[in-house]
Amino acid sequence: MKNIILAFLCPCIIVLHACGQKAAEVPDAVKTAFANKFPEAKKVSWDMEKPGEFEAEFKGSDGEYSANFTSDGTWVETEKEIDISDLPDAVQSVLNEQYGGYKSNEAGQVMRSDGSTFLKLSWRKSIQRMSYPFLPPVNCWVH
Repeated sequence: MKNIILAFLCPCIIVLHACGQKAAEVPDAVKTAFANKFPEAKKVSWDMEKPGEFEAEFKGSDGEYSANFTSDGTWVETEKEIDISDLPDAVQSVLNEQYGGYKSNEAGQVMRSDGSTFLKLSWRKSIQRMSYPFLPPVNCWVH
């Protein structure tokens, strides 16, 4: 009986301990770089995207954004959420032709530090989900 109780309690204690861990601290260099690049940002929330890279989700003056920075404050990329209906006609056409059976559920325009800009689309068909960068023939920022 003791073994059964211990077998149940050990995982519970581990889970509770993990839940009590503090989220990774965002370095001051990252916060400063973010504030300089996005002074109008509101409702900012931080998360660690991967080791050494932090992501801020926030509201900008014209929509929802996320921005990634390395731990030394170097800007990596910014993604602006866009409505599927706001995608350029050329992109809509390709999506309808090649992925007509899928339902688009999320779109964003990504601008990277190397100057590249692309659309990131996510869609699903029943339980199958796909998400990948879409390089449209039109390389412009959607407003």
